[in-house]
Amino acid sequence: MKPNFARKLILLTIFRHKICLFFLVLCSSCCTASRNCQNPSPLYQIIPRHKCCIRNGDIDGWILWALFGNDDDGIYGEGPHAHFRVCEPNTTQKFIAWWLRNPLHNFTFYVIGSADKHNPAFTLFKCSDRGLTLCSKENKKATEYPFDYGGIYLALHGGKPFISLRAPWSPTRGIAFYCGWRCRGNFGIAFNPAKQIRFADN
Repeated sequence: MKPNFARKLILLTIFRHKICLFFLVLCSSCCTASRNCQNPSPLYQIIPRHKCCIRNGDIDGWILWALFGNDDDGIYGEGPHAHFRVCEPNTTQKFIAWWLRNPLHNFTFYVIGSADKHNPAFTLFKCSDRGLTLCSKENKKATEYPFDYGGIYLALHGGKPFISLRAPWSPTRGIAFYCGWRCRGNFGIAFNPAKQIRFADN
């Protein structure tokens, strides 16, 4: 047996064991979760709370952190800014509900995104009720919809592409869409056929 093949086989076996342990803890956490929201959860033994908690060479731990972790608000939304079901215990159902509400958070924010870095906004094309803007650096705080009513916006956020569109069909509602790397640096996609229009303050 070649050394490289043996090493890959060992790594695959370790990863399979961790995945099995992850689902065992996931299934049992309903029974073992504490009623105190501040107590640690068994799931944090499998999913690192923060990226800095991942040991060097722990590839499977990094994968679980990237796919299921939430560096900002925790896997249960227990962070100070989330306010997600604050009085409920940290159970499997709460973990799944929070993940479905914020899927792939670490992946979109910190793996393919750059939310931990400065992301200057540069407008490539903006056509709105305010007029036409081409190749302009944004001096004000960037937003997903930088127009008062309707328009189309194409920009670079931290050098990464972003496009948004808002098309009103009533005085207070309209179609809203965006795709790409948002102002903070995270990747996102959104479509709302009846989004309430809030006038921009920039």
